Amino acid sequence: MLRNITLNNIDEELARYKEVTQAEFEQLLSFPERFVYFDVLINIQHGSISKQDTYSDTTLVIKNEPGHFRKLKFGHQYDNHNYQVEIYKSLRQADELTIQLLFVLCSLIIFFMLSFYFLNRFVAMRSLEDFFDIISKIRHFQVDKKENLELPQTDVDEFEQLNTVLGQKTDQVRVDYFNLKEFTENASHEIQTPLAIISTKLEQMFQDSSLNERQLMTLATIQEAVNRLSKLNKGLLLLTKIENNQFGETQPIKIEEIVQQQLDNLDEFIENRKINVETSLKNQIEVELNPYLTELLIFNLLKNAIRHNIDEGRLIISLNENTLSIQNQGADVALDVERIFERFSKGSHSKSMGLGLAIVKKVCDVYGIHLDYDFGDGFHKMFLSFPKRIKEF
Repeated sequence: MLRNITLNNIDEELARYKEVTQAEFEQLLSFPERFVYFDVLINIQHGSISKQDTYSDTTLVIKNEPGHFRKLKFGHQYDNHNYQVEIYKSLRQADELTIQLLFVLCSLIIFFMLSFYFLNRFVAMRSLEDFFDIISKIRHFQVDKKENLELPQTDVDEFEQLNTVLGQKTDQVRVDYFNLKEFTENASHEIQTPLAIISTKLEQMFQDSSLNERQLMTLATIQEAVNRLSKLNKGLLLLTKIENNQFGETQPIKIEEIVQQQLDNLDEFIENRKINVETSLKNQIEVELNPYLTELLIFNLLKNAIRHNIDEGRLIISLNENTLSIQNQGADVALDVERIFERFSKGSHSKSMGLGLAIVKKVCDVYGIHLDYDFGDGFHKMFLSFPKRIKEF
């Protein structure tokens, strides 16, 4: 488009030179066949008269340098002689002007695009300030706290509707949360109380010397079932509390110390099975966790590794960088990774509640700890990768 405009201007200029040439033709005949006239090149030759003027682009070599020109070719009759006249106008300035205009045009387009982008971004950010405030409030909202969700006031109707809906839903979630919390606590208490009474009565009955061996075995079976039910109730209650994030207090925990403490707690269990414990706790690290849940996490993993070990088997514990590895010998077949962390997944030990690894998985999920299982060389391997390392010694 710019080039067409430029060529039209040049063609108009060539047309004016045509009029000048025709007016001063007699004088121009005295010049050489090709000569420079002002800023154009004129070539006059004898020849037939063209029916119409023609405009075209051409290339001329002047002083051994090719150049682009616009040419006007027309016929002229003078003194009963026919002439072909060619007027050439250099396109160099026109090309330079076109490039400059294109540069200016592109610069303006880029300027307006950037201006539109930043203006649009500025307007969007201003209009979305209330939205980001709402997001910030929601992000810091904790369902287990008594404080209500205080959302900022806004003049945008859509955001005001969002505030209303969020307020209603968070209130409902809080009510449901505290109702569930109260129910689990009450249910646990109400179940534990009769279980404690049954257990006490059973202990009293065991003191009755008139009972025969068969009756004592029956009472022992009942006592075992009561104990299992009590442990199951406590385990399910613990899982519920973990899921509801009721263990919020955290502090820096030294993993190496927790491992050593739990090994000491399980020392008798280890000796009874004659387990050979090998530890390689090279790195002592601190992580931000709840103390009770950390002890429970390590205890359950170690107890599981001992319980499922073979007699006189090996238990290898290592701590490298931010990963705790617990390996034990056992059944020469890999466990089902999709099921071992599910509730009531007991394996071959029917006396187990099947909640130990489920609790481990739940604690890991709450604190973002990566839990992985592998089997190789006759060893079942559990890996704990802690996401945030506070300090390494």
